[in-house]
Amino acid sequence: MELKVGMVIAMNYRVEIIDKGEKKTTLKRIVLNIVIDRRIDMQTASATVVVQDVKSKVPSLYNFGYTDGIIANGNHIRIYISDKIQFTGIIRNFEIDDEAKTININCHDVGCKILRPIDGGVPYHVFNNINATQLISNMAIKAGLGTPIFNIISSNNYAIKNLKMQYDVQMSDIIDEVLKTLEARARVLKDGTYKVEKLYPDYKASNVQNKINYDFYYEDFIIIGKANRKRGSETLYNRVLVRHANDKYNVFEDPSMVAYLGYKNFKEIESPLGDTVDKRQKVASRFFLDCWRENSNVDIVATKGNPDLDLGKIVRIKLNEMIGHYIVTGIRTELTPDGNYIDQISLDGMREVTNIAKLGKGNYTLKEGDN
Repeated sequence: MELKVGMVIAMNYRVEIIDKGEKKTTLKRIVLNIVIDRRIDMQTASATVVVQDVKSKVPSLYNFGYTDGIIANGNHIRIYISDKIQFTGIIRNFEIDDEAKTININCHDVGCKILRPIDGGVPYHVFNNINATQLISNMAIKAGLGTPIFNIISSNNYAIKNLKMQYDVQMSDIIDEVLKTLEARARVLKDGTYKVEKLYPDYKASNVQNKINYDFYYEDFIIIGKANRKRGSETLYNRVLVRHANDKYNVFEDPSMVAYLGYKNFKEIESPLGDTVDKRQKVASRFFLDCWRENSNVDIVATKGNPDLDLGKIVRIKLNEMIGHYIVTGIRTELTPDGNYIDQISLDGMREVTNIAKLGKGNYTLKEGDN
């Protein structure tokens, strides 16, 4: 069903809402504003859709006192721009503004399904001799996300010998611990597919000079309307203790970051799956790479939105004669019926993916009774 009431919009976009009975309703004319926000470090993307309150003409638009209605908590929602899927999610809440005669529909992508305890009606879940990728698949399927797709370094996959998790641990936390040892990350794609992928795209510093291996080119005064650049040291920790158990740990350093900072900055992290030195080193390398990525930030406002832009894409940027390659880590897309379609893009610096965590020295075994 398509609602025919409302104004004629200036852009090719639409919102589809699917209720619990699989009935689909398409909203076009009553849509006033759409904002989609996705971040590489956030477990879910969000979307806010503002529509005209036309309940007087469409009684089934919502039912504030009951559980039915086109706009209802738990109904699924899809957003398209230029006939390309941009968001697949669930309505978490909606707000009715009687004075403005509008409805704010607030949504999370389907990744929110995994932000729940593992539960299962038992005190503990024990995983024995299961591949790391299979454990991720099991959690995704249990959460209702379907079978994930994998694009990782296959040699990093390994058998988990023994992992015990309490019933109230979030499924997302279990997956995160596995990802740390796989040098991978997971996210929900625009179409709702759950994907596990390499932590960073392949990159070499020579790519910039050779003008290769990038997805989009953004140039100031042409595509970029506004830009802001920052380098900060608050995210840099060049010495990290990765602890699996009280007496099973290693400390690692990134020599290049030590030289860059001029001093050592220490942090400890736990790794329930880091039962070998190799796994702990992978955890440390990922930690250092994240530190470097977050050290160089560029925020730009594109004068024209791009429905093909996505997290993890590589963007070649020219700003004041400075040229570099950056990874897309955040996109805030906003569009309105008057034709405004803007992307606010967050980008982080690129670094060649190498084993940058070097084994250090230190005794961090805690004795019982020590303060």
